[in-house]
Amino acid sequence: MARTKSKARRWGTKLVEGAFYHTLVAVAVLCRWTPTPLLLAGAWILGNVVYVFDRRGRRAGRQNTDIVYGDRKTPREKRHIVRASIRGTVRSILILLHAAPMTAERIGRWVDVPDELGTVLRDGAREAHGAIVVSGHVGNWEVLLGLA
Repeated sequence: MARTKSKARRWGTKLVEGAFYHTLVAVAVLCRWTPTPLLLAGAWILGNVVYVFDRRGRRAGRQNTDIVYGDRKTPREKRHIVRASIRGTVRSILILLHAAPMTAERIGRWVDVPDELGTVLRDGAREAHGAIVVSGHVGNWEVLLGLA
């Protein structure tokens, strides 16, 4: 027979989930309007805080570095790698929140489309023929490497 949660426990779970959701929404809004240098500094701090308090994440990172590096890295080097990885993950998430919503104006700050290409794309869309664009993918990880 399956155990069911008590009414109080279900109510408590909903309360925690609601608080978590609203906290994430607040963080997303704050990230959107935070200047980029301040956001990156905050991400570095938050990444370190997550590293300190996320015992399970540290353990998983330690196990992964043991598998990948074996005895080729010292425990100190492995801790540094895990901490940097967690900081990078936090930074990626905050940058994605910072970039939202991806309006044409915001995209224009990071992507340069030559005038000729813009004209071809607009003409193709207007004439309903469409256009195919082939481009290199520069994802968040590549952008982060440039910021490191």
